[in-house]
Amino acid sequence: MAASNSEKHRMMIKHTVEVARLSGLKVVAEGVETQAEMDLVASLGCDMIQGFHVAEPMDGREFLRWMTARRIDGSPSTTLVATETRYGT
Repeated sequence: MAASNSEKHRMMIKHTVEVARLSGLKVVAEGVETQAEMDLVASLGCDMIQGFHVAEPMDGREFLRWMTARRIDGSPSTTLVATETRYGT
C-alpha cells in the first residue's frame, strides 16, 4: 500500500473515500500490511480493510476457524474484521 509514505497517495485515498460516501458506497482498503497503514485508512474513513495485517491467505477450513476464533458470525451485532482489527478488539 505504501500510502502513508506520500501525501499525494493520502489525498487520493481521502478523495476516493469521499466520492464513495457521496455515492452511498462502503469502502474497502485492500493491501493493508502494517498498523500504520491500517490507522491511516481508518482515519480517512474506510469501512473495512483487507490485507496481511489482518490475516494471510487461507483455505476455507482455516478461514472458518479464524472467523470462529474472532466470533465473527455476520450478525448485525458483529462488525466485520476491519472494524474489529481497526480498534484492536
